[in-house]
Amino acid sequence: MTTYVLYTRTEAGIIERNDYAVFHYYGPLGPDAHEQPLVGWPELKVFWAKKIGASIGMAPYEAQTSPKIARRTRQRKNKKPALQRPQSEHF
Repeated sequence: MTTYVLYTRTEAGIIERNDYAVFHYYGPLGPDAHEQPLVGWPELKVFWAKKIGASIGMAPYEAQTSPKIARRTRQRKNKKPALQRPQSEHF
């Protein structure tokens, strides 16, 4: 069983993480899943339903092991302000 977070990608290539949609998936993703690395997000990769254009993707939930999150945690312990990813205008 793998825990996934839902991502969306617009026609313009804008990616959004939908952290309210965390779910478990028991089977393989199949040959039609298009893998793409993620930079600046808690997860390291996402599997898109479509290779290009608007699509929905599933990213294996890796928030506890992501190096980016670990750096943020150290900053908070040192009482420095935490780095924050820009929020979308839609939320």
